[in-house]
Amino acid sequence: MVSGDLTTESVQTHKSMNFSTPITVPRSDGDDTVEIEMEFAMVRSWRSFVKYFGEARAIRTVTYSQSPQIIHEVFNHEKLDIDFLEVVIGDYRQSEYRKDLQGDVDLAAQLNHLLQNEQLQLFTLDKQVTLHSKLYLIENRDGTRTLILGSPNLSKQAWGGKPDEHAGCLYNGWDFGYRHLVREVL
Repeated sequence: MVSGDLTTESVQTHKSMNFSTPITVPRSDGDDTVEIEMEFAMVRSWRSFVKYFGEARAIRTVTYSQSPQIIHEVFNHEKLDIDFLEVVIGDYRQSEYRKDLQGDVDLAAQLNHLLQNEQLQLFTLDKQVTLHSKLYLIENRDGTRTLILGSPNLSKQAWGGKPDEHAGCLYNGWDFGYRHLVREVL
């Protein structure tokens, strides 16, 4: 059971559609509840999205589409110090991914190095399954977690070109275990 003080009136007072509210969720051990911060945000750029990864040690994500360049950027962003990235790719058609790597031997080598060092794990789905969900579980260095559910993919198409608005719901400070959380969300 999740509870909070999210009312129609509180949403309407936030004209920018960026707002936050405390909500109460069960603790991971199930014995008690804890108050966490839920934030709804509209993000227009990779720079504004990646700020939510600020203290991340590890990121586990489910994304419909992804790009090798964006995965590389997560590891090489000047304000991030990511040790591990796990990506579950919901679109089983990988021809675009392979095309993005053709002709860029350096990028392919760098991603291969991350895979070999177990800093990067990529999972694809069976050809019978398409998963369009987007979920980012950020494990912060202080032991807290941030969960982002919303529209942004981990792809060049989502963050390049014209500025689109991506809606996201963020939960900060959650102590749920990753496997339990993914079962609940999916």
